[in-house]
Amino acid sequence: LIADGYMVFHDVPCSFKKGKKMLFNIDHLLVGKKGIFAVETKTMRKVKGKKDELVFDGQQLLRFGKPLKHDPIAQAMRQAKWLHDELFEATDKRLDITPVVTFPGWYIVRKTPPKQILVLSTPTADVFRSILAKREEKLTDDEVAMVKHRIKMQIQNHHPWCGCFDVKFL
Repeated sequence: LIADGYMVFHDVPCSFKKGKKMLFNIDHLLVGKKGIFAVETKTMRKVKGKKDELVFDGQQLLRFGKPLKHDPIAQAMRQAKWLHDELFEATDKRLDITPVVTFPGWYIVRKTPPKQILVLSTPTADVFRSILAKREEKLTDDEVAMVKHRIKMQIQNHHPWCGCFDVKFL
């Protein structure tokens, strides 16, 4: 996706204070002209003799007919909202963040099309390219540059020892 003009960030550290300081991370962020994607990757052990299948009913994921113990949909939505709020505070612009949940190696059955979130089995570059092909550009070049800079600052603020952002990204 880098060749398509996207910058891909991995393991982005995040924090907020609500009573006590909460630390978390966003597994992957994709930033480009067709949008910002906050990706949460989940892995689960498979059960011998059972289908490697998850059902997405538009609101929750079901495994063997039961909701997952920890709701990855809610988690991805919270992370996207946090990123939206952080970017708004830093830039005074309300930017769309698309939350994404991925389950590598699992087959996803979609009972209804997702409205606010993408749920994918294996998030390859080709899968994202097909999603991006259907989208219109949402961000200007200046907005993309601004978001990339803000994410770099977020990483650097949490890891001040990281001088890697002094070099130009390829």
